[in-house]
Amino acid sequence: MSTQTKVKAKLFALTKEQWQFLANLLSVGLMMMIPMLGFNQAITGPIINAILFLIAVFLGAKSAIIAGAFSATSALLRGVLIGPFTPALAPMVPFIIAGNAIMILGFEFAKKRHMLIGIATGSLLKYAFISYAAHAIVNSRVALPAPILQAMGTTQFFTAITGGLIAYTLIKIKSAL
Repeated sequence: MSTQTKVKAKLFALTKEQWQFLANLLSVGLMMMIPMLGFNQAITGPIINAILFLIAVFLGAKSAIIAGAFSATSALLRGVLIGPFTPALAPMVPFIIAGNAIMILGFEFAKKRHMLIGIATGSLLKYAFISYAAHAIVNSRVALPAPILQAMGTTQFFTAITGGLIAYTLIKIKSAL
């Protein structure tokens, strides 16, 4: 038996838990890599959200929530969200992480009726939570620049819903193959 055949045999001999771990590891790596590509929020947001929805569908909500925690941190470190205003975004990172988790949980709850209802519900909940958090921070006298308030408002809904629609389209294409 050749070395290549032995490697293939060992690879396919992985347990379900080992495959899940490997998929989770790749998901986290992807969530860290996408923001590092340097695209702005209008491009990065839908890509990240699409991947989060796909992770939720194929690996489960827990995996998507974990991966979502890494994307916000990576985006802050890379400075892709709001250009020169990105450092002022640091107080929002925990809320973005929580918003991603809320989006996934809302999606999981509502997708039982229809996946598009799940996407809309999760996107709306994420927007509402992050927008409320940004305005609560401002009201607590922490200065957030206007571009951050804008990025934490309706932009969150549009990037989430767009990402959800991308994920939905990819799932439909996959199921048609």
